[in-house]
Amino acid sequence: MPVPDPQHAHMVCRMGLAMLEKMHKFRNDQGKPIEIRAGAHSGPCVAGVIGRKKFVYDVWGDAVNTASRMESHGEKMRLHVSQATYELIQEDFVCEDRGTMQVKGKGEMHTYFVSEETETSKARSKQATSRAKTSRRRTMGVGMQGVREVQLDQHADWFQNRKEEEQPSGSDQV
Repeated sequence: MPVPDPQHAHMVCRMGLAMLEKMHKFRNDQGKPIEIRAGAHSGPCVAGVIGRKKFVYDVWGDAVNTASRMESHGEKMRLHVSQATYELIQEDFVCEDRGTMQVKGKGEMHTYFVSEETETSKARSKQATSRAKTSRRRTMGVGMQGVREVQLDQHADWFQNRKEEEQPSGSDQV
């Protein structure tokens, strides 16, 4: 968000698996591991900034609610995804078919657990990330240069206008 990305499901699953992996480092006050659940769903949603005094970026829609249901109906330390997300990632992630289950507010849904990303997909992702960073650097460089040029032009115009305002007109000269 806010720009649609055809790899959104892949990115969300990578993030979910990374979160679960990092949680192994954390312990509660009693020294026991902190366990979380993660869920993902793919579908349309709406995002925007809300608030009058304190601004918050938020996302709404059935897809958000379904992702929340995937988390709440999942298991500790597992990434639980819907059929819609599975269809987008199935070639690149190792998934365990969980079968059909009753999901609160949604009815019966076929769901899956995602256990890991394939090595082939990881390699493709690294190449794409490297290309995107290079492209972004070029775009940002050009964009920043263009912004600076516009700012300099605006300053030059402002100074020129100031000079003209400060000079007396021909009729005011003695």
